[in-house]
Amino acid sequence: MRVIDLRAQAVTVDAREGVLAVVEGDGVLKLVRTRYPKLVVEELRSFSGRRCLVLAKALDTYLMSFDNALFVSRDLVDWRRVLEVRAGNTLWHVCGTPQGIIVQEYGEPPTSLWISSNGYRWSRLLTNLDIDPSSRHFHDIAYDGYRDVVHATLGDGNLVRAVAIYDHSFEHLYKGPWQFVPIVVLKHMVVFGFDSGIARGGIGIFYPEDKKWGFIFLKWVDESVKHFQMCDLKLLSNGVWIAALGSPRAIAASRDLMRWFPIYVESLDKEFNHHMRVEEYGDSVVCCTGKKLLFLNGTEIENTLMSTPIIVPYRALIDKVKGAVFMLKRMR
Repeated sequence: MRVIDLRAQAVTVDAREGVLAVVEGDGVLKLVRTRYPKLVVEELRSFSGRRCLVLAKALDTYLMSFDNALFVSRDLVDWRRVLEVRAGNTLWHVCGTPQGIIVQEYGEPPTSLWISSNGYRWSRLLTNLDIDPSSRHFHDIAYDGYRDVVHATLGDGNLVRAVAIYDHSFEHLYKGPWQFVPIVVLKHMVVFGFDSGIARGGIGIFYPEDKKWGFIFLKWVDESVKHFQMCDLKLLSNGVWIAALGSPRAIAASRDLMRWFPIYVESLDKEFNHHMRVEEYGDSVVCCTGKKLLFLNGTEIENTLMSTPIIVPYRALIDKVKGAVFMLKRMR
């Protein structure tokens, strides 16, 4: 594994440009570019701001968030400020759809999903309060090309945790105690990574054809870690799952979503790290942690899967009871 000592807050992969990252430096945030395996870092531009969670490309448009503002570019040279959300909030996730680009606001309610057909003019699609008045904010969004819907997750402490959005209407997919952040869309199922304060950790699986849910309850082997929460989740082209955990701050891999093996553990900090992210890059994977930029190849991932797991299934009997109590309190 190659570790670059850059305070990378966000990372994405582009077929033409290689690896793009936003890193902290000299009181500003810098957009940089590099390519594996040489990993020569080229600075493209500096921006004023303290926090970047969005760095993505959708519909041939590059998008970056700095604090509560969204910037877009066609060429990585000319950047325009196109959207500003309420002070203190930010933008966290992006997805492209046939109707345009959607970005997800995060922070204090109400938070919105914003849509644009060209990346430059934006309008509000929905707020989290439209979906569940007791929710605090959106957690993630993902376009489902198999069913032409946008999946969204919400929190915190509310009942409606996952929805399917059709234009300006929506359908509740899951109301319950288990909370999610990342979403992975597959042909016959949609996979959700737990961000629960009740269960110790886990995976939710929605089967759209049957409208049914299944859950895998997972725990960190070290009993000192009471909960682990996913920030990002990807299924690689070789069939291996990679998860970036917001808490503890770690990257883990799995073949079956049940036993997870450590790739990198930065800290056991309980505070959720929103900068944890993973991206597939050819036959390699690039990760950012807010403090480091990591590169590992397929062989290193395969070797990880032969180590001792740090996350394993558990029965969650007590946590299921806690979940039932949570439901009873919220439904009064």
